[in-house]
Amino acid sequence: MEALLLLALRGDSAALNQLFATIRPEIRANCHGIIPPRLRPKADSSDVAQITLQAAFKDFATFRGATISEFRAWLCGIQHNKSLSLIERFGTKSRDATKEVSLAAIQTIPEKTVQEDTLETRELLETGKRLFGELSEPDRTILTLKDEQSLEYGQIAEMLGETEQTLRQRYFRAKNRLLKKIEGVAKDGEAT
Repeated sequence: MEALLLLALRGDSAALNQLFATIRPEIRANCHGIIPPRLRPKADSSDVAQITLQAAFKDFATFRGATISEFRAWLCGIQHNKSLSLIERFGTKSRDATKEVSLAAIQTIPEKTVQEDTLETRELLETGKRLFGELSEPDRTILTLKDEQSLEYGQIAEMLGETEQTLRQRYFRAKNRLLKKIEGVAKDGEAT
């Protein structure tokens, strides 16, 4: 696969096609379980895999790595972003008019309305996404594979071509960097 990547980086379109055909099963396997069960009727892991591969194929010219490990990490970053987009797109619940209450039925209005609560939640999610996005791509990849895809350290180490011990260190360092960013926002409202 290393040879296919090198040829593809040199502009060989047949090698690029073969590279994506070779890595397709791995991407499909990585996508398994990304979509929450409640959203699977609308989108499943094969959708995430297809969207990931389409985006990667289209943007291959932007890939700056030189090894299969870097290529896999790049694909994982794309997969993470595409899966978040799908979850956002299909994860919002539609309005249920049967659960609505008329204003006349409400005797007291709480200090914080549901809309304010929802707005705060959205702002927190957006801040979290922004802070996650500020991490380096390798940090995002490791956190995604470990925390979102629930892969074992050994599996991730093998995918990225590292020892398990090195990967564990990188994971904890990445997690600490993210936590410091979150603490910085909590303290003074700006990422550190």
